Order: sequence, then structure tokens, then C-alpha cells
Amino acid sequence: MSKPSLQSILLVILLIIPIGLTGCRAEKTTTEEISSSLPNWRPIIPEGSLKLLEYTTSSYQSFHKSAYTFAISLHDQPVGELLWDIRTLSTGDLAYYMRFTPVPSEHALTAQNAEKSIEIVLPIRLHGTYDQHYLTYPEVLSQEHATWAHTRITVDHNKDAPLPKASVWLSQPDDPDQTEHRVGSLHPGDRELPPQPETLAPPSTILEPREVFLSLVDVFRPLGRNVVEEMYDLSPAFYPREDGLSLTVPLTPGYDLEHWGVLSTGTLVDWTDQTALTDLRTADLNRIRKWGPSGQRYVTPESYEPSSERGFYLNPAQHIGALFLVTEAKGRFFTDFLELALMNAVETQNDAGYWTMTQRSNWLYHDYGIDGGYYDTRFSTDAATFLAKAYLRSSDPVLLQAARRYRNFLIDFANDHHHQTTNGGWFIYDYGHPEHPDTPTHTSLNHQLSEINFLLEMEKIENTSAATALITRALQAISDTAAEWEKEDHDLAYAFYPDGSFGGQDYPLLTLKDLRTTRAFLQDLTQFKTPEAFDTPLFHDLTYIDHLIAIKTAYLKSKNLPLY
Repeated sequence: MSKPSLQSILLVILLIIPIGLTGCRAEKTTTEEISSSLPNWRPIIPEGSLKLLEYTTSSYQSFHKSAYTFAISLHDQPVGELLWDIRTLSTGDLAYYMRFTPVPSEHALTAQNAEKSIEIVLPIRLHGTYDQHYLTYPEVLSQEHATWAHTRITVDHNKDAPLPKASVWLSQPDDPDQTEHRVGSLHPGDRELPPQPETLAPPSTILEPREVFLSLVDVFRPLGRNVVEEMYDLSPAFYPREDGLSLTVPLTPGYDLEHWGVLSTGTLVDWTDQTALTDLRTADLNRIRKWGPSGQRYVTPESYEPSSERGFYLNPAQHIGALFLVTEAKGRFFTDFLELALMNAVETQNDAGYWTMTQRSNWLYHDYGIDGGYYDTRFSTDAATFLAKAYLRSSDPVLLQAARRYRNFLIDFANDHHHQTTNGGWFIYDYGHPEHPDTPTHTSLNHQLSEINFLLEMEKIENTSAATALITRALQAISDTAAEWEKEDHDLAYAFYPDGSFGGQDYPLLTLKDLRTTRAFLQDLTQFKTPEAFDTPLFHDLTYIDHLIAIKTAYLKSKNLPLY
């Protein structure tokens, strides 16, 4: 009998997992359903036990999610909860997230059984020779100083050799006939008489993928407001064993462990492709930019609270997903991550339709009294633009539904939160907060342009009169004030302020890129579903846009700065 492929195994896994969603609304099971929905591919706790507490399922057009929450016990004492989140992707690849949270100190083990750690084994078997690729930071811990390391290893289960303590891509270089397979089987009895939640049998599936991506196993100290601090010295390394990838996890309450990975039957990354190397270096996914069950994390600026040198906040803009949407890099990983980012964008959109910034921005708090939990028009608009562009490529109705929800929110927000200009134009506030609905803020040119560009992106899909009206008012505000944006140093001002002034330090390239995007949209109205909706001079005489582009371009040239 030939060895089954990873795709066939995933199909079997999915057959025993109810995928019950339309519109990607997650469903939770009842107690009676839990025992029949256990994942056949799940972590192993050699010295402890698992109890399934809850699972949810979600379905998109081409990819699926099944998330499980387990309680972990040692010696009949609870030691923590484990999230195990499986994603099946359109490429046939499998991605997973894992988060382990030790129980609070009042529920910790007794002094007699006070283990300091627990072993968790992921059912992924490595064997043979692998090429390893991972980023190192030999000089300074920064994206600019990141360099690729490439080594070749031979896995020997009899030797205690760890994998690098980094996000690492592993690929088998030498044996093209070596195919992925699983060890063990789906026992028919397990499906007829499923194990009960109180006593989970060991999983019967161990996967041996051709290629695998394993993220750095992050240990985070929560600082509050969804900001975490990287505790790199506490991060455990993976040890390849016969029964899977073993790691020893600290049982210290107050710390969370996060890890994710991708298993593939094909080529995750073409390491001869310079575009792939460049884009992955930009993404990092290691020490500079984090990815995990909650989404993308960036290093906290000093102006955020809480903040620390190795603190990370959640940024909902999906910049890396957007990069991978348009990249020409070769390899499945780019499509796989793109789909993970799309799922995250849909899952983290709030009920109002935008994406919340949970940390405090000190300058925003001091200038306007706006605390954490605010709406940042730029980051939310970037996320929604990502969804709209992805829909144009995939026609997934879940993505369109999420983009529409944000468009509707943005229109409502703009109606009540704007500065009006001479000819009825609107400068939309950059920020909002549900607890401060009447607080006016400044309008930066890049935020205003990003909102216009998102609404124009949606016009490729469908026209609505409310969106057309907002695009017109937003462009009118820029046209009304085009002569006022140039500062004394001949750069563009950053923003229009509530007192009617213009000022602030503009970004080197961001606003210029936004202006070019707006101009490209308006130069070809035929790309929109209803081009006749844009029949006013604002959409045809682009002198005001050209004027702002010329100011920025001249300034950058005068400073010998790049234009692209």
C-alpha cells in the first residue's frame, strides 16, 4: 500500500471535524458534541492529560479553521490551558497555532508536585536531511541588520540536538522520492466509540511533511492592553524525537507561550528567488515582527503605553499580508500566509466594523484625551483595503462582507466626524473613540487619501451613492486646500488641525505613494463598476493632486531622498 499524502490525511481530519459555517461566523459546540469532534492530530502531553473544553469551526471559500481549547493537568492538578488551532489552506498545506497559558498561581501545583515545566510534543516527525533557513541579527536587533543563515542538518532521533531558537524553514534537499506521510492510523473504533473529554486517547496521526515552517516559540509576559513583552531567554527550542517535536514549557503563571507553523507537501519557499528572500526578510516573523493567534505584532514605540524595549502591540493593518498579496515571490508560503492574514482580518474586525487599537497612544491621550480602545482610520482602512483587493482576486464572499462592513462604518463615522471646508469638502477625523464620540482630532493627508483609495477600490466591486458622496466630499476638501499644504521648508504639511492650521512633519514617502495611488484611480474611471457616477470636475481635472505630488517630489529631490 502506498503511503498516504498529507492532503489525504487533512481530508480525513476534516471529515471528523464538523465544518459548519456560512459567512465565517464561528460556532461553538455543545457538551454532547465535543466528544465526537476531537482532532485526530493534536499535541501530546507525555506526563500529563488533556481535557477538551471547547472547539469552534469556521469556513471560508477556499480555507477552513478548527480551533480547540484543552485543559492540561499533571498529577490531577490543573497546570494550564492550551489553544490548538488548525487551518487547512487552498494550497493543500496545513497551518496551526498553539498558545499555552499556565494557570494563575492560586491554582498552581502543590509544593509536593511543584514541577517547573511541562513537555509538549507536536505530532510532526522530522527525519533525514534538511536545509535550514532562518534570520539572524549579528550586529543589531533590527530589520535592517537581519541576515539569512543557511545550514544543513541530519536529524538523528538518538541525539539530543535542538533546532535553532528562531523561526525556521526546513526543506528536504536530497531525496525527491521522499514523500510526506503519517505514522499511525485513524482507528475505526475511535470514530464509532469516540473518547470522552475526560480521558483523551493519544492522537493517532503523526505527520511527516516534505517542508515545514516552525516559528520561534515565543514566551510573552502580558503588560496589559494586549501588549506583550518578549522573554527570549525563556523561549524553549524544539528537539526532534521519534514521536514528534518536543519542547519544554515553563509553568510560570503570568507568562504565555505562542507558536505557529506551516506543513507542506510542496515547496514553501524557492530559496534561489531573491524576491522571496527580500519579502521574507521584510516580514521577519521572528524577532522584529511577530505573528500568532491574535495577528501581527510590532515593537511598541516609546509613545505607546504600556511599552518596553521588547514590547509588542497588535497592529491590525495586515501590512505583510498585503505585501504577499501582490508579491511575485516563488513558493507556497506566501499564499499560505496570505490566507492566514485574511482569516485574521475577518476574525478581529469588531462588531462596529473597524479594528480596535487597544494600547494607549500617549500623544493621542494628552492632545485629545483619547485612551486605548480607539479607532485609527489609517490602520483600519489598510486592513479593509487588503480585504477588498483580496476579494477582487478570490471572489470570497466572506471577504467582501467584511470590507462592506468597514465601508458602511467609515461612511457613518465621516458623517459625524469631519471638518468642513469652503466648498463643502470634509476632512475626516484621524481618530475616534466610542467613549469620546464628539472629540475632534486632526486630519492627516495620508489618512484622508487612504480612505479615498479604499472607497475607490470598493468601486471596482460595486457602486453605492453614499460612498460616491463621501469620495466627492473627501476629494473636495483636498482640492479646497491644495494651496495651503506647502510648509515654509517646502515639504508637505502632515495634517490639518482642528484650529484650521496646517503643520506637522510628513512621512518621507507614505503620503506621496497615497497621492500616486489616488491619481492612478482617477486617471482611469473605466475600472469602476459605475464610472458615470464620477462626473464632476473633481474626478477629471487633477490639477490639485498634481500640485501636491509636485511639492513632495521637489522636496525629496532637494534633500537627495528616494522618490520610490
